[in-house]
Amino acid sequence: MEAHEYAMAILDAMVREIRNTGYFPTGTACGNVSNTAGVAAATTSSFSLVYDKDGNGACSGDDEVVTFAYDGINREVTRNNQALSEGNVTSVQFIYYPQQTSSTAPAPYCFSTGTPAGCSGNLASSLSSVQKILISVTVQSKNPDVQFGGQSSITMSSSADLRNHGLPS
Repeated sequence: MEAHEYAMAILDAMVREIRNTGYFPTGTACGNVSNTAGVAAATTSSFSLVYDKDGNGACSGDDEVVTFAYDGINREVTRNNQALSEGNVTSVQFIYYPQQTSSTAPAPYCFSTGTPAGCSGNLASSLSSVQKILISVTVQSKNPDVQFGGQSSITMSSSADLRNHGLPS
C-alpha cells in the first residue's frame, strides 16, 4: 500500500504539470529559452518542458522551465534537481506519442536506440509533434514487510495529454 500511494503521488505531480507544456497565452512561445513549442528535451528517463505560467511572454524560473528526471544513482525522481521521492524509485520511463489522427492509436516515437518496440519516426526530430506522454514509475516500499518479509515493488503508469502543445497561435 505504501509503494502504491507513493507511486500515485509522484505520477500525479508530474502529470499535472506536464499537461501545461506549451501554454503560451500571448500566442507565441517564450523566446528566452530553447524549446520546441513547449518541449525543450525528451529522453527515456527525463522530460523538459516550458510554459508561460504567469502570461508575461517570458519563461523563467522553476515555475515555467521544468525538467523531470530519474536519478538512478540516488533512486529519485527530481523536478528541477529537487527530489520528489525519497530514494525508493527503481525506474522511470517516458514514452512519447504523436496526435491520434485515425481510429487506430499511433505508434510511439522512436529513440535513437530504436526503442520502444513498434515505434515509428524519430523523437529527436519530432519534439514539436509530441501530443501524449506515457509515464511509468516503479517504486519499492521504503520498509520491509514484517509479516511477509521483503520489500514490495509496484509499477504504475499514467498518460499526460499535452493539451496546449501544437495548437495554432
